Amino acid sequence: MNPPQDGRTRARQAGSAKRLTPQYGLPRPGHQSSLRPAFESLRVHKVRATLAMLGVMITAAAVISLRTQGSGSRQQGLDHV
Repeated sequence: MNPPQDGRTRARQAGSAKRLTPQYGLPRPGHQSSLRPAFESLRVHKVRATLAMLGVMITAAAVISLRTQGSGSRQQGLDHV
């Protein structure tokens, strides 16, 4: 019984000259063209982008604060026992 074959094995066996791109990995050269509209959108919607960044920073600060507070109270409880 033959083991299951993936696409690369089949292409190699068929002698295909087609370039096999990895499913995951570095972005392909065509992705650079998608950065231009992204930065254009950030430039046009400055207030929206600023509020989104502010929300991310506040959320990160809250998570760090709660984790620190939880760790401190845990340590205090262990010291008390």
